[in-house]
Amino acid sequence: MTNIPCTDLEAILARAPAERTVVSDLPLEPGRAPYQSVLADVADRYNVARADFATVFNGPGHRLDIFSLLPPHLNDRRYQYWYEAFRPPVEAIIRRDLTGEDVRRRGIAIRVRLTAPDPDGRGPA
Repeated sequence: MTNIPCTDLEAILARAPAERTVVSDLPLEPGRAPYQSVLADVADRYNVARADFATVFNGPGHRLDIFSLLPPHLNDRRYQYWYEAFRPPVEAIIRRDLTGEDVRRRGIAIRVRLTAPDPDGRGPA
């Protein structure tokens, strides 16, 4: 672990309900590594899920036309990549909550489907 202070992050994640919290990994900017390491260590320590920003933005999101005039900010049509980074951990939380003992005991059958925004950025497809 680096010598980067993480007291604010510790305080936030210590109070967040870990079973329902997802934090984003840091954007792929120069100097990211030591801060990302601290974020990962603290999130793991508190069992908080992370949105895998790097995998999405090093893969299909690795395109210059997704950014606004002020990188690293995305343009309004390309927040689907951000959605794709958050989708797996959020779906895991929903699936875990909806398949918990309380739901099974009541015999409730629930099917969840997260809807991605349409390619034009106008909301769910």
